[in-house]
Amino acid sequence: MDLNFSFFEVAPDLSPLTIVDIGAAPTGKPPFYQALLDQGRAEVIAFEPDPEAFERLTAASPANVKLYPYAVGDGEEHTFYKTRNGYTSSLYRPNDKVIRRFSNLAGLTEVVSTSPIVTHKLDEVLAGQSVDFIKLDVQGAELDVLHGATRVLSETLAVQCEVEFVPLYENQPLFADIDRFMRGSDFQFHMFHGGLASLLYMPVKMRTVQLSGHNQILHSDAVYFRALDGITRLPRESLLKLVAILHDFYKSYDLCLHIMMEMQSAGIPAPFDRYRQRLGTGPGQ
Repeated sequence: MDLNFSFFEVAPDLSPLTIVDIGAAPTGKPPFYQALLDQGRAEVIAFEPDPEAFERLTAASPANVKLYPYAVGDGEEHTFYKTRNGYTSSLYRPNDKVIRRFSNLAGLTEVVSTSPIVTHKLDEVLAGQSVDFIKLDVQGAELDVLHGATRVLSETLAVQCEVEFVPLYENQPLFADIDRFMRGSDFQFHMFHGGLASLLYMPVKMRTVQLSGHNQILHSDAVYFRALDGITRLPRESLLKLVAILHDFYKSYDLCLHIMMEMQSAGIPAPFDRYRQRLGTGPGQ
């Protein structure tokens, strides 16, 4: 059975997703929402404060991507720590005391310059804008962004947020802090997306049969969606957009079916049978 289809094929009248991408620096690979963008099924609002990365992003972005050269955060002025790697640049200073414990990490987080930068609250930049999905990757400052986005979050269906389990930046919030905030904002943790990134402790510099190690988990992307309790209070289109996010981005077929089952139980029309047929499943499977 070919499961490589978009939920929009099952619900073709669904309007495009509005996606906010915070920390959208090009990585050399297309973003995971690229297929929907190419199909006109998504509109993206992207933020990238680094001038060089923003210039590359501008050159590569189609018309249905709106770009802001802003650092999103708590609305206050901070110091921007630009690192040699670029992708590890942050509003938080790299935590050298912790970083030096790991092999092959110090070179990636070496600070090459610092500069003052004013952050912008997402609630202020997107005043009056509805958002379906947020992808958040700002190297330790994720909780600052979330605190400045309470209005936007109240209408958001799902969030993918980079989280860290070891303080690679000084005084940064960790996964437990972000999880507490998200659960308090009526979101449910769903999964870690893209695997759990790990590194070797010094002095081991490469994995061997004798010294396999590599057990210390450093970071991942945590996926949250609107909590199931009371979920059917959402409008029908929002519920189907949530299903589209869970299907197209995460292949969470069981959860998609569960949400549409809840919709039907609440008297909300849903393409449950059509979707189940595309999945090749029958009752009880």
